[in-house]
Amino acid sequence: MTPEARTVAYVDITGRGGGSNMSLRILLDALDRQRYRPVLVFGDLNNAERWKNERVFEFNFASFDNFDFFLASWDVRWIYQLLRFLVHLPVDFVRSLVLLRKLRPTAVHVNCGQAVTFGIAAKTLKYPIVWHVRELVGQNLFGKLQDRLYSICADRIVVPSWAVASRLPVSRKKIVLIRNAVSAGKVSRDDVLHFKREHGIEHDEFVILLLAHAVAITKGYLFLADVAEQLADKPKIKFVLAGHFLDQKASAFHNLLKTIYRTAKGHSGEKRKILDRWEPLVRTGKAVFPGYVDAKLAIEASAVVVCPTRTHEPFGRTVIEAYSQAKPVIASAVPAFTELIEHGSTGWLVETSVSDWVRTISMVYNDPEQLSRVGHRAKLKSMQYLPEEHAEQIMNLYETILTSRH
Repeated sequence: MTPEARTVAYVDITGRGGGSNMSLRILLDALDRQRYRPVLVFGDLNNAERWKNERVFEFNFASFDNFDFFLASWDVRWIYQLLRFLVHLPVDFVRSLVLLRKLRPTAVHVNCGQAVTFGIAAKTLKYPIVWHVRELVGQNLFGKLQDRLYSICADRIVVPSWAVASRLPVSRKKIVLIRNAVSAGKVSRDDVLHFKREHGIEHDEFVILLLAHAVAITKGYLFLADVAEQLADKPKIKFVLAGHFLDQKASAFHNLLKTIYRTAKGHSGEKRKILDRWEPLVRTGKAVFPGYVDAKLAIEASAVVVCPTRTHEPFGRTVIEAYSQAKPVIASAVPAFTELIEHGSTGWLVETSVSDWVRTISMVYNDPEQLSRVGHRAKLKSMQYLPEEHAEQIMNLYETILTSRH
């Protein structure tokens, strides 16, 4: 480590391993430590192995965890989150100031839009700030407030897609588009065979993978069940639906409010509904739920990856993860998938109708040569998302901000 290396404080609401954590890990692995030395600040840290050999501060912010604001509406859960945020804000703001004075970083990189408390504290102490907004900010009163906070606090706002940028009515001079990166990595043939044996997948089955860290109806699980039923005449097609079906731990009061909210909105038992809907297909061998899986392993074991999302996506990490392993993607024609997928070249963009999805999957299933060609082009496309290139863009952004400060 050279004496000239500058310290950057990377801040996230959690170190558990969600999408923003994946992006941060990839960035840190490619970061030039001769230029920038990272220090990490997490609201909680349940996955220490992922961050070994890094300088990490676990900092339990009650006002950190305000992700529900992004889709805010005047309902019970949102009001509870807002009150929780406001009650804890003064104490957490002071704690943030104290930690920043201890760390004395050259710059602060807020790694997710939700870390509002720390962003305000960094601005108060006049640190250069890169604010990474990876979420679709709600078009509502609090969403507008967050837009304003980004505009006031950040020197630059990094977005992974134009879909996210379109939700940020701040000065375009502050917005920088830097796509997420993906680390390809290699998966051994033995590991793939073990994965298939473990989940009852035959070697000649055509595996269609739906991969989502957070299982929700909006990810298209129920819609895809309708598609699967229409493909029952193709016995070699098997659907693998990966994801974590256990709710995160929360206080009894928070769980009570969540239950009231979901019941009022008609979302009660959402994950149970998905499991029940797919149960007949699992029973007949058309589908399998492997639970939370290693993404690279599950993708390598599949023929094609599907993203039947019912709403907008902020980026679509699954798409570039599939690309990196030469797997084509069939996805809903929604932002930001339309920015990543070249229809007919690296995958297929399909309107949200069951018949269109059935037709597209049938075409891919019946034409393995086309599937291979598209997979090859997808692999070439993945070269646009190399970690080293991504890290260089981020470091150059730091340089630009620090130079403009002098």
